[in-house]
Amino acid sequence: MLHSGIPNYIDVDALVENDPDLNRKKGHSFAITSRWFLSWIHKNGHDFSVSSARQFVSEVTNSRKPSDWQLKLWKDGLNWLFKNSRSSKMSYNPVLPPSKEDPLHQKMRVGQYSESTERTYRVWINKFSEWFQPRDIGEMTDDDLRDFLSYLAVYEKVSKSTQQIALNAMIYYCRKIQNREPGDLSDFRRARAKKREPVVLSQNEVKNLLEAMTGTSKLMASVMYGGGLRISELLELRVKDIDIERRDVVIHGGKGDKDRRTLLPTALVEDLGRHLLKVHNLWSKDQAEGMGPTILPEALGRKFKKQSYSYEWQWLFPGKSKIWNDQLKVHQRVPFQSRTFTRHLQRASKKASICKRISPHVLRHCFATHMIEAGITIDRLQELMGHSSIETTRIYLHVARNENEISPFDRLYT
Repeated sequence: MLHSGIPNYIDVDALVENDPDLNRKKGHSFAITSRWFLSWIHKNGHDFSVSSARQFVSEVTNSRKPSDWQLKLWKDGLNWLFKNSRSSKMSYNPVLPPSKEDPLHQKMRVGQYSESTERTYRVWINKFSEWFQPRDIGEMTDDDLRDFLSYLAVYEKVSKSTQQIALNAMIYYCRKIQNREPGDLSDFRRARAKKREPVVLSQNEVKNLLEAMTGTSKLMASVMYGGGLRISELLELRVKDIDIERRDVVIHGGKGDKDRRTLLPTALVEDLGRHLLKVHNLWSKDQAEGMGPTILPEALGRKFKKQSYSYEWQWLFPGKSKIWNDQLKVHQRVPFQSRTFTRHLQRASKKASICKRISPHVLRHCFATHMIEAGITIDRLQELMGHSSIETTRIYLHVARNENEISPFDRLYT
């Protein structure tokens, strides 16, 4: 049975980093308590719930005999964990891997689904479970599923694509976990298909945005804009994926599990060279301190165990966070966190006085739009972007500006 509430991956470091109300000392203390609790529920097979937290506090109080201020600090840390993990909506990164006995994990690994799809499905299954309380998710019927999908459209105001993802997740649950074929699910309130124009910055705005950034985040944003990468593709780059001689970025296992090559700006070669030297020094330091192997896709990790210790397989943009691998009994370094990068990008947009809604994906929109304005063919742009359908790429034709298009108002004064 799947537990309701939070899935068993929570990035504690990201939660601490994204909480502006925490000072350094308290953040460090809350992180220690949170990891302690998460490790405890993982080892003992408990779910992420208030009742588990109470049992945890009871056990550690009896075994450790803490002073009053220590006990209060532990409780405050747990309260903070529950509050922030739930308020962070549905964006989780893996810290504790799903148990091998987890039926969803087993089925999705056998079906060769990506880890990203598994995380997404798990979020929606847990969201349904929360909505379905106090009943157990195992009692779900087709009518309940239709009601949930209608609820998402009417009250949560989700988009059509988001509602479809929720439907896909729940159909998968019915088929693979409940071992039943769902009936006719067409009779529910459909979310409206909303036509949205992508947010695009001018080239001058992109330049101002990048100049307002510093360090690794600036280099990441430059690579993302320079090659039109998705945020997931950027964060999962390895050292070996940068082909400086050919000025290429090689993307493995992108959306749809497709590989492709895109552009590496010549203007970034020197900065990347200096960055790679830092990555090499960090890798050498980690090896000297007994750090575990880098995280590889499951099949590669089994086939090329020695490769996981090699420099070329290290994250191109390593993060500060480390996770504990309970099987190997070692710490492993994780890539740069998406929320940290997003926060740096949004701070830079304010500093640059850009009055548009900025997210990492905007840089990908800018790449596509500016490439069309520079005269690239739509077919070539489709290859660089990794779109399955040419229709997705055509969206940028409506956004790109033609220099010959002049408002009739301007002609009045020329």
